[in-house]
Amino acid sequence: YFDENGDSRGTARNRTNCQLPAFGDDCTADNRVWVVDVPAYPPLQNVNQLLTSLEMNYQLGDRLKLSSISGYQDAKIHQRGNSTTGFLTSVQTDNIDVSHTFSQEIRLSSDFGGPLNFMLGAFYERASINQVYDIIFNPIHFPKTDQTITSNTWSGFGQLTYEITDQVELSGGARYSHINSK
Repeated sequence: YFDENGDSRGTARNRTNCQLPAFGDDCTADNRVWVVDVPAYPPLQNVNQLLTSLEMNYQLGDRLKLSSISGYQDAKIHQRGNSTTGFLTSVQTDNIDVSHTFSQEIRLSSDFGGPLNFMLGAFYERASINQVYDIIFNPIHFPKTDQTITSNTWSGFGQLTYEITDQVELSGGARYSHINSK
């Protein structure tokens, strides 16, 4: 908000008087000038992300293969913006999300040279996200919220494949997962 003299953040602008402002209208009402683009709170979006993975395979004889797939993700997302909700209200937000994720998968697969083969595996993931939200709902500045959520995921899975012909395979599998978040 700006008063009639232009005091506050930024510079006041001349507006025509409107009795009932609609969404996005700029007008003079109650000796204040409404400006949608708040100069001291410019919108932005920054995304920094690192993704890595490593796959290793080990042949156990002629018919079995052991595979290990590891992954790591590190991300920081910073978003800031302002908007109107109509009737001279401004919502300004400043949000920062920081996450770290590690995952590990191990698989044992067969290649027996016959019609029946299998794959067994296990999966683990540990993820942590920290979220900081700062909201100004003019003229109220809410306290920042700062929360961290951590989750651990365990899974076991298996699959059988039967080669009906050289052109057709039938596969069936199952997976069990357990997720613990706090």
